[in-house]
Parts: sequence; C-alpha cells; structure tokens
Amino acid sequence: MLLIILLLLFLSILVCIYDWRLRKIPNYICIIIFCISILVLILKEEFDSLIYLLLAIPFFLIVWKIGIWGAGDSKLLLSFFPMIESQYYVTTVVFICLIGFATGVMFLIFKKISKKNKFNTVPYGIPIALSCFITSIASL
Repeated sequence: MLLIILLLLFLSILVCIYDWRLRKIPNYICIIIFCISILVLILKEEFDSLIYLLLAIPFFLIVWKIGIWGAGDSKLLLSFFPMIESQYYVTTVVFICLIGFATGVMFLIFKKISKKNKFNTVPYGIPIALSCFITSIASL
C-alpha cells in the first residue's frame, strides 16, 4: 500500500503543477489514477463503489456542462471516486471547498503581485487533487 500512496501523492502533485501553470489536467494522469482506484477496489474486494461511480458520472457531467468547473476537474474527481469510501464523500466535498477557498485567495494574491498571470480562473484541480488524495488515503 505504501507504493500506492506514494504514487498517488506524486500524481496529485503533478496535477497541481499542471493545473496551476496550464489550467489543464492531462488525461493520462486521470487514467492512471482511475486504474489505481480499480486496483484498490480489487485488493479490498469492495465492488459496491462501482455502483456509486455509475451514479456520480451523470452528476459530474452536468457540473461540467453548466460550467461550474472544467472537464478535467470532473475527470479527475471521477478517477479518484471509486477509491474513496462512501463515509468520506461529505468530507471530500468539505475539503474541496476549504482548499478551494485557500487556492482562490492564493490565486488572487498571485494575480495582484505578478503581471505574468494570464488566467482569470481558479485552478480547481488543486483542491480536488489534494482533497481526494487525503480521503483516498483515509479510505485505504
């Protein structure tokens, strides 16, 4: 499990870097995280999480379609989703909101000091990656 934790930490940090600098989350990272999620489900023999995943897909598609966040954010959350136990769903959302607020404040400060910033959006992949990493580890 230590290898899985370290790999998820590395991938989460990578997501944060990509999203802060480019406002894009590469699909290959989401695919790797999703494969790790499925591997964890197989190792834990908890296949009921797949049912929750099927129920979550339409919700996250709607969130993306109405413009609350980007497609990469939805894919990232869906890739972590199977690994997170249902008892941590609310915790994950609370963490996303809290870390999202902190990210937004940092973004505004950075935008004020730096003239190089060309983005007008908060990189929400950062709070999603960090929150899902924390609750995924708690679920292991």
